[in-house]
Amino acid sequence: MGGPFDRRGVRRRLRALLEGFVVDEAARSRGIGAALLEAVESRARERGCAEIRVQSNVLRERAHSFYERNGYVKVKAQISAAQVACHNETLTTVRL
Repeated sequence: MGGPFDRRGVRRRLRALLEGFVVDEAARSRGIGAALLEAVESRARERGCAEIRVQSNVLRERAHSFYERNGYVKVKAQISAAQVACHNETLTTVRL
């Protein structure tokens, strides 16, 4: 049965992490982001990932709307001392 295990020998679910991507403003609303996201999701499925997690700065509201339109849901917002200067991050996820 191969695959990742935690130290107790219990099988873990694989997750992909997308730290976000940015499409040039002049090229937006042409399907480029959707094509990139589909490529990420396809690769994650090929690798056996059960879900994808996306990290996106909370100030990127348009990006959040994009991910939500593509089936992602917000599961967590977090602040750390290191992030205060560069804003919070939002964590979103979708099951594959």
